[in-house]
This record gives sequence, structure tokens and C-alpha cells, in this order.
Amino acid sequence: MKYLSSTVAAGLGAALLAGSAGAQTPDAPPSPPDAEVASSSPRSGPLAVPYQRRYVPEANLWELGLFGGMMFPSSSHQLYDPALTSAVQQPFEPAGEIGVRFAYYPLAFLGGELEAAAMPSKAEDGSSAGLWTTRGHLIGQLPIGSITPFLLAGGGALGAGSDAMGSDVDAAFHFGAGAKAAIGEHLLVRIDLRDTMSRKVGTDTTALAHSPEILFGVAFVPSRKSPDRDGDGVLDYRDPCPDTAGAYAGCPAPDTDGDGIDDETDECVDVPGVAPSGCPDSDGDGILDRDDLCPNHAGTGPGGCPEKLCPVKDSDGDGLTDEFDRCPDEPARTLDGCPAPAEESTEEDAGDGSPAGDPESDPGWTAGEGEEAP
Repeated sequence: MKYLSSTVAAGLGAALLAGSAGAQTPDAPPSPPDAEVASSSPRSGPLAVPYQRRYVPEANLWELGLFGGMMFPSSSHQLYDPALTSAVQQPFEPAGEIGVRFAYYPLAFLGGELEAAAMPSKAEDGSSAGLWTTRGHLIGQLPIGSITPFLLAGGGALGAGSDAMGSDVDAAFHFGAGAKAAIGEHLLVRIDLRDTMSRKVGTDTTALAHSPEILFGVAFVPSRKSPDRDGDGVLDYRDPCPDTAGAYAGCPAPDTDGDGIDDETDECVDVPGVAPSGCPDSDGDGILDRDDLCPNHAGTGPGGCPEKLCPVKDSDGDGLTDEFDRCPDEPARTLDGCPAPAEESTEEDAGDGSPAGDPESDPGWTAGEGEEAP
């Protein structure tokens, strides 16, 4: 067991040296994006981000995992019930271990974790036995990339029960080292080497029994928010435009016709045009081709044509084209192009075209009483 404890300590030192070397070695500068990525148009397939930079540890990260492995219980443990007269301390066989863990990292380099595990075993005499543990620890990790080395230390309880030795629970402390490797945005694998220390049989409380462990685990990561250089919510490793924010799979809205007006606002997405509609104005006269009767000849006349090329007519010259003029041969400044109707006479007609009661034009007029003939 001393040899195994030395192995754990050596592994811990090696992890520290490797982590320090990794922290001091600067990452290679990112490769410049190719011309296709530099444009605002999205490209198919994820950007080729190096694996080590895809899943870097970040603050406020949660992990929920399962683990299994082996514990090698110390032969000098004190996990028996001294009040049981028939109990005789004896070693446990190496115990398979299975458990669950939950971790939270408020900082990219520091977090806390809780674990619970069961370890079926046998006593030296072959009788059935089992160990269990609940514990917590602090984890310090180097957030250098998708492969992350870490150290941990903490404490909890180590318990055991057997037919030969009864049941007992002792306080336990542990430390260890390991590494995590992300195999996707939401999944990682992990290995731990640990030494669990509990009270040693037949000694005072200062002497400790050492029980090494080797653990393998997987963990689910619910959500990652980085690395995301443009902050659009699409991680760099699957963002075709990692330096330009956009709502189209991480890119700005596409511009199919390349006229600088994105397809969301472009009314003519397949033909280059002018702002704000995105539709063409071939002659540049300010009238879009779709509304211009002379799209290849700039003009200010009706329909966007020069006067001499204007295909519309205004025969009576009243400013209303023949197409809309109800009286094309009669000039009139009216809505329909026709002269206004003559006003009706308000005097009674005498029957010969002259107003009734006119002594000069009405031959049948006679003077009445008090009137003089003309």
C-alpha cells in the first residue's frame, strides 16, 4: 500500500509539472479565416477550430457525471465495530467502485464537487462486505483547452459493513490529480488518481491508513457559452463566421445578389440593385426598372423616359396622358381631362331661346300696370 500511495503522490507531482508547462506555453495564434469566412455569406460545414481550443473551461459551468473504478482498502483500516465481541479486524479485498458526482465551477479555474459511491467487496475470510463513501472536494484546474489537468482535495465519510466485522464509519480525507477531455460540446471523459486517508487500527488519531483509488468517469455538461468570439451564441467551433455576429447559423443575413443589401430587406434577392429596395435602376434616373418605361434611358418625363423617347402621349397637352384622359382631344385641367360642363341658366326660357320677361327680346311682352313700354 505504501507503494501505491507513493505512485499517487508521484502522479500528483507529474500533473502539476505538466500543467505548469502547459500554462506557460502560449497557444499558437489562430489561423486567419479564409476569404469565404471573411465574407458575410454563410458557408456550409463548421469552421475548422483546433480541438484544444474548442471546449475551453469557463466560469459558471455545471457537470453531472457517473464514475467507476477500484479502491484498494488499506489492510490497517479501522472499519470494524470494536463493540462486537466476535469482530476481528481483517483486510478487505480490492473493491470495485461505482458512483455519481455533481460539480459546479463559479470560476474557470476553480470549482467544487460532491460524490457518493458504493464499493462491493469481501473480507479476507471470504465473508461478504461492502464499503461506501460520501465526500466533497475543491477542484483546481488549468483552463488551457479541451484537455484539462486538475488537482483536488477534500473530505467526507468512509464506511464499511461485513458479516465478520460489523459496521463502522470513519472520517476520511482525500487528495488526487487527474485530467478531463471533452469529446463534444456536452460530454467529457475523466480519469482520477487518489489517496483516501482514514484512521489506522491500533493507533491514536494521528496515524492514517491509506487506500488508493483509480477512477474513470463521464460527465454531462448542460451548457457552454464560450469560446464565442463574436458573442452571437454559436460556439466558434461550429460558427462559419466566428468574428461576425449573425442570426443565420452564426453568420449575418445572406446577400444572394451581392449588392450590399441583405436578403431580409432586399425586394429583388437574385438581381443586384440599389438601396433601399435592392432592385435595379439601370439608367440611374431614380426610377426602378420595374416602374420605368424606358429602363435604359434616363429621363424625367412621364414613366422615367426622355421627352423624345417617351412612349406615352398627351395629345391635348393638358398634362394628363391619353391613357388616363377621358377627353384626349380637349385640353382641360380637370381630374379626368374633360372640360367642366356649362353652368345651367337660372332664368325661365321664353321659348325662342331668349329669357322670359325681356322686353327687348320677347315679342310677346306687354307692359303691365305701372310699366312703360320700351
